[in-house]
Amino acid sequence: MLSGNNRCGKSSTLNIVHQLLLANNGISTNKQPLGGNKKDFTDIVAYQNNRVAFFTMGDYSSFLIIAMTNYRNQEIDVLVCACNNKFVKPYKEIEKHPHHLLTKTLASAAISQQAANTADADKIVALI
Repeated sequence: MLSGNNRCGKSSTLNIVHQLLLANNGISTNKQPLGGNKKDFTDIVAYQNNRVAFFTMGDYSSFLIIAMTNYRNQEIDVLVCACNNKFVKPYKEIEKHPHHLLTKTLASAAISQQAANTADADKIVALI
């Protein structure tokens, strides 16, 4: 789970993760847009003998919890998701499963938004 504030680059980062998996022989099975943000999507990627699900719409707590349940029922190996850090319920739900929680790196004078997103994406891919 990639955790962070509103508009800090969570969805952009997970788009980079998705692109990296596809560039390394991952196969998208059904990428679909989510909500009104053009960066938000859901997909299941076949990657290195795993089924990796993506759910990037982390600013909507109830939808994220529903997605967690749906993917669990589909026997997904890994769920890569975003979650706004103002919520409580998704964090309680994720605690029920083996997980990694990564706090979104923020852009600053020392690091650009693209560099922060790419660094976080690389960390997530390494965890997969």
